[in-house]
Amino acid sequence: MTDRKFSSTDNNEFFESIQNALIEGIDDLKAGKKLTVRTAALPDPPPELAPKDIISLREKLKLSQQVFANLLNASVKTIQAWEQGRKKPSGPSLRLLQIARNYPEALISKQ
Repeated sequence: MTDRKFSSTDNNEFFESIQNALIEGIDDLKAGKKLTVRTAALPDPPPELAPKDIISLREKLKLSQQVFANLLNASVKTIQAWEQGRKKPSGPSLRLLQIARNYPEALISKQ
């Protein structure tokens, strides 16, 4: 890495990480390395599920709440709260439920 510095009125960690990445990229270009840019299309967010949808999914998979919880790496109390509408799944849990719904074989392996 070179000793170049950029001036900044806001010398924080975010600026420094961008600065370092730029310096590294410039050094790589000077060294003859090829830089590439990749883009990725992000999937739509998973749909929200109503309690009846979660119950229906679990029953379609023929799983008890305990086994369903184990497969989702969740507690039985969490599954019960989702099914009773006291809590809503979000983030990674919602994505995993979407995968379970669309590709149940990904959740349940037949050994």
